[in-house]
Amino acid sequence: MVSLFFVVLVLACGAALTRALRLPLNIAPLAGLAAIAVLTTWCARLGAPPLVSSGLVVAAAIAGLLLSVRTAEVEKSAIARRMPLLVLAVSAAIPALMLGSAFAGIEAPVSTHDGAFHVEAIDSLRRGVPLETWYPVGFHASVAAVLGLMPWLDSARGTSEIGLGLAVLGPLAVFSLGLAFGLDALASAMAAAILAVTFIYPYDYHLWAGWPQGMGVLLVIGLLVSALRWTQRPTLGWALLGGLFAGAIVLSHGTEVYTSALALADRVLMQENAIYTVISPEGCAAILWRDAGEAKKAAAAFKPDAVHCLELGVIDGIVPEPEGGAHTNHDEAARLLGESLREALEDLESVSADDLKRRRRAKFRSLGVYA
Repeated sequence: MVSLFFVVLVLACGAALTRALRLPLNIAPLAGLAAIAVLTTWCARLGAPPLVSSGLVVAAAIAGLLLSVRTAEVEKSAIARRMPLLVLAVSAAIPALMLGSAFAGIEAPVSTHDGAFHVEAIDSLRRGVPLETWYPVGFHASVAAVLGLMPWLDSARGTSEIGLGLAVLGPLAVFSLGLAFGLDALASAMAAAILAVTFIYPYDYHLWAGWPQGMGVLLVIGLLVSALRWTQRPTLGWALLGGLFAGAIVLSHGTEVYTSALALADRVLMQENAIYTVISPEGCAAILWRDAGEAKKAAAAFKPDAVHCLELGVIDGIVPEPEGGAHTNHDEAARLLGESLREALEDLESVSADDLKRRRRAKFRSLGVYA
């Protein structure tokens, strides 16, 4: 029931945001997740009492429900074809039933490492205790705000059950993505059903309590949907929502995992003082040596700097920065970046799509080969 309550809150908050921005309701599950993450994280950073964070989430949810009722407009096609809605409902129910039965009776996360850390962080935020950590707290702040509405519920059990709610949002996210790609409602619902019966996402991360990662994947899908919709019809609403998703990603899971998506580009450029990695040195050190203080040792091991990334073939070029770093002269840094991007695009414009695919495949196959 806790996971269902969480999903309803997310949907209601998303409805408020989508109505305010005049966007379709199918993006509401993802928009609500991003909005709650950003709102509660800022409350935690500003030192607001936990009750304030919980109250703002409830207020947003109530606003979403009221706006949905007052402006309820169901398309004639949706009324005429109820099959997509039925398939989507079943798709969302499958993860809830599967995970609910698999974790029935478990009062705490099965992971004694990640799970314990996440529960302790959430419990601290729930009690209003300042939290000093290198880990982004978007997920933790969101869960703490929801659990603040259920003071009788233990943080460990509540966190696990809300984590199950993220799995329910997975098929809804795929449905929205399918519509953004131009699929009809039934095809998008079938795509959601296919996700629901897979054995990886949205199931695997529950085994090691990787809830922030699971939440981050949903936010990335939301960002992709916003980008696709904006290219089809540029509006301020889609631009603002895209920015919200980007902020929520950083606040909820940093750049871990999503950095790897950059490798899909035909030409990957890197500023000379940047780092390119799927995990921060502190995070790597905390996992390998259980000590974030060993960050320098971790950085020396996986070599995330531009020079080594170029030597390893991970990137294709280095963008120069002004003397002292890009932060010392924003205009000059932007000019240098623009020149590098222009040169890269000019080189790629004359390459056929088939050649681009072959080059990309060859590049991926060469990564990690040293002999």
